[in-house]
Order: sequence, then C-alpha cells, then structure tokens
Amino acid sequence: MKINFLWPAIFLFSFIGVTPPYKIGDKINNFTLYNAADDTRISLNDFVASRGVVLVFTSNDCPYAKLYEKRLLEIQNEYNAKEIKFLFINPNNPQTSPADNKTVMKKKAYPFPYLIDSSQEVANIFEASKTPEVFVLKNINGSFMLKYKGAIDDNPQAESDVSRFYLKDALNAIVSNGSIKVNDFRAIGCMIQR
Repeated sequence: MKINFLWPAIFLFSFIGVTPPYKIGDKINNFTLYNAADDTRISLNDFVASRGVVLVFTSNDCPYAKLYEKRLLEIQNEYNAKEIKFLFINPNNPQTSPADNKTVMKKKAYPFPYLIDSSQEVANIFEASKTPEVFVLKNINGSFMLKYKGAIDDNPQAESDVSRFYLKDALNAIVSNGSIKVNDFRAIGCMIQR
C-alpha cells in the first residue's frame, strides 16, 4: 500500500490556519505591530486611503541598512506626496526593550512608523530574509496586493553608481498605473536572525 505524505501536510496547514508565504500578486492580509516611535499600534489597514505602501524590513545594527537609510528617506519624501506610505519593520533584536527602541527612534526622527516584529510573524509570512528588503503593496479597491519584493537598487555601497532603481521603478509604475517590469530582485543585506 502506497502512503501519500502530501495530503496530511495539506490537512495540517488548513487545520491550524497557517498561511503560506506571500507571492507576487497575492492579496495581503491586515497585520498590526507595535510602533517604537510613539508606543502606538499600527495596522496595515490604517493606510487604506493611500495608493500603496512600502514595507521596509530593516535593522538598527545592519551596515547595509545604515547605507540605505538616507536613500530611503529621500524616496519616502518624494513619494509621500504621491500617496505612497512607508513602514519600517524591525524583525531583529526581540530582546531590545521598548524604551531602547523609543530612544533610537527619537534620535532618528523618522517621518513614518518604525514597527517592531519581535515574533517575526510578519517577516515570515513575507519571507523577508535580509535587511534592508522592501515589499511594495498596491492598493486595489481597498485591498493591498504584493507587486514587488527585494532590493532597493543595484548598489548598496555607492549611491552615485546606482544604475537600476528597482524600488523607484515599482513605485513609478504604481503611481502611473503601469506595469512593473522587474517585480522580484534578490535583496543584498544582513541576514535576518531567526
């Protein structure tokens, strides 16, 4: 008798409610995380009036995240007026106290939420593996759809040598209601510690 090992796994996934990781084109479920900047809780659905949302998985300690910080702030500033919102999400250092995170956030004074994913639930469902790594969500009739994931551009070390602007290209396509030519490009950065 041949035993099929696949159907018990399918049954287990459906029984315990585990959601498979998101792929390009998937509808994104709402999630809520703690905002280190002001002790509030922020949900994805809080931004349902925007054209799109950029999730940036990042870290306070990663050298690559530090190299991209200025670029991300400039991109956020450029696209905020075009109804694109940014959410930074830190899936690392769950042992860092809320007070420590708040101190760091006051010093940085980001103009957007800095969310703490201490359980790594959100990082896992997006299959985020690096910091920084971006996920671009487009608002389609009140629901967010995953449209791009991966690298911000093609040169983390030298901004002046960037020749491919993956994140900006995806955002321009969302703003113009066009198609995204590259919707998945491997991020370069620090591994998310699990």
